[in-house]
Amino acid sequence: MPTPTLPTASDLRAEIARRPIPLYHLAPEAGINPARLGAMLAERLPMKADVATRLLFALARRGNSTQHERVTHNMTERDMRPV
Repeated sequence: MPTPTLPTASDLRAEIARRPIPLYHLAPEAGINPARLGAMLAERLPMKADVATRLLFALARRGNSTQHERVTHNMTERDMRPV
């Protein structure tokens, strides 16, 4: 099984743009401050792997499956950790 790669900030920005979810609703679900999340998505701050994973799982919990979620929906958070 190939090792999954975490999405980049631009991938996550595109994923969020496809859905009508304000950052101030999504950020608490991912356990991050909305202002810090905005800075990470704008690439003013580095996007850490654990934040990207939590954000991906928060998006997956919201439904409206997209391509990346269809690929990763059977994975656990442990499977997505960088090696």
